Amino acid sequence: MDSSASSRWSTLPRDILEGVTKRLDCTRIQILKLRAVCSAWRSIVSIPANTFGPNGSTLKLPYPDNILEKRPLHVFTHPDYVCCLLKESTIYCVEPLTEVLGDPKSSVGYWFAKIEETESGKVRLMDPFSGLTKENFRDNVILPQQRPDERCNFGSFTLAINLLDYRVTEVVKTYDLVGVSFDESGELQVNSSRIKKVVVGYDNNSKFSVMALGNRGDFGVWKMADNQWVKVNCGRKGKFLHDISYHNGRFYGVDASKTIIAVDLSSLEVTLVVPPMVCNTTIAYLHKYLVNSLGDLYLIHRRPRHQDLADANGNGPTIDAEVYKLNEEQGKWISVKSLGNQVMFVGDRCCLSVSATEFVGLKGNCVFEVEEYRSGHYVGDFQIWNASLSDLEDQTAALSLRFGKGCFRSFWPPPTWLEYNYEVRKE
Repeated sequence: MDSSASSRWSTLPRDILEGVTKRLDCTRIQILKLRAVCSAWRSIVSIPANTFGPNGSTLKLPYPDNILEKRPLHVFTHPDYVCCLLKESTIYCVEPLTEVLGDPKSSVGYWFAKIEETESGKVRLMDPFSGLTKENFRDNVILPQQRPDERCNFGSFTLAINLLDYRVTEVVKTYDLVGVSFDESGELQVNSSRIKKVVVGYDNNSKFSVMALGNRGDFGVWKMADNQWVKVNCGRKGKFLHDISYHNGRFYGVDASKTIIAVDLSSLEVTLVVPPMVCNTTIAYLHKYLVNSLGDLYLIHRRPRHQDLADANGNGPTIDAEVYKLNEEQGKWISVKSLGNQVMFVGDRCCLSVSATEFVGLKGNCVFEVEEYRSGHYVGDFQIWNASLSDLEDQTAALSLRFGKGCFRSFWPPPTWLEYNYEVRKE
């Protein structure tokens, strides 16, 4: 931005600026960009609320003990949670405003980052495919400005970028529930909960509802102003889900047999949308994901190739992705052989779909899966998540895909063109 133009904007009278801001109908990221113009604008344009509470505070919910399967005490214990906090995060795509010079194979032209904003207006950088913040990681990484002998972990630096220097697009919003408890000294503590995935939605009366999926596939719904969670009655005892989603005004869930149910947000009535499909019990346990893409709901089923056994090195079988699109009128899944230009990223906590035509370097008609647990693979000096690629065009698959290479460079580490400030803290 031209410095003289920026200076002229910053000298606008306060009453004019206040009049303009009152008429704004902008997205959250656009408002943040307005605040980035100068200190005068930041003093007038308030940080938009990013939470669900009536006063801009994080929404407190009852802890969903009544919907979670009980575990033996010797297997799992957790604090006595007094409530849960519903937290919203956003995955953004950050792109440079000017052409990136250099070898396109060595640097991508965009960067996906999951950002969680705190009530103070500060942001926390998060891994898009897990519930961990970068400060939770203890793997070492060499930052671009550092020498190889000057290493710091993710928990020892903060990262900030100037929004005016980049094109920033919102990709998808994600939600998490964290448990709140008292420690031995009586202080409030925020801890991870036994909730794997959270989706939110609004009914016809604009009332807010939350559906939560536990780590073991147990699930339930909380409605605004309710005192407890409701364990959804599916008509079958012991029914567990692999994934949940909010689609066309209803909550959806899929189980091991590819059965899909829909839950009405007002009445919590359950509708069987797709009956159980015949499934080989030896592969039914493999995870299934629900993805919203271009107004349709897709099912991604990970399964090993026929008669593909583990190799001599102990590696597991090659994993393919079966893709289906929901036909709700016919009550069945339609097999999909091509996703066109769409690229799907799936994981336990987050599923998203983007167009390869919008991001140079991404290959369309592919499905990428990132698993929650750590693998034994490394890129440089940091450990990675287990990741796999399925290419629907040429029917190729890879059990392990190195994070930080190929498409996964879109997520971490930050690209070389990204200019940011960081401060190393003494530990």
